[in-house]
Amino acid sequence: MMGESWAILDHACRVCGGRLLRNGATCLCPTCGAAAPRVDEICGCGIRAVGHPRMKPLMRCILNPSPTPEMPSLVLIAPTATAGF
Repeated sequence: MMGESWAILDHACRVCGGRLLRNGATCLCPTCGAAAPRVDEICGCGIRAVGHPRMKPLMRCILNPSPTPEMPSLVLIAPTATAGF
């Protein structure tokens, strides 16, 4: 991985909440090491109800509108409008 160029994505890891990176066909969370070929396989945007893979996602990745010392993350995982929360 040394010398490779990684793009920082506006997506958060569904495992640990870390910011995701992409390099060609690989998406990676540098915080926990989760990796997949597609972003929606490891990001919050891919969270769906268990047993309902065709259901619309329950969560989505959003940019934090006002990072604070208590919540410094630049990308958050939030419920979608159709999640029913």
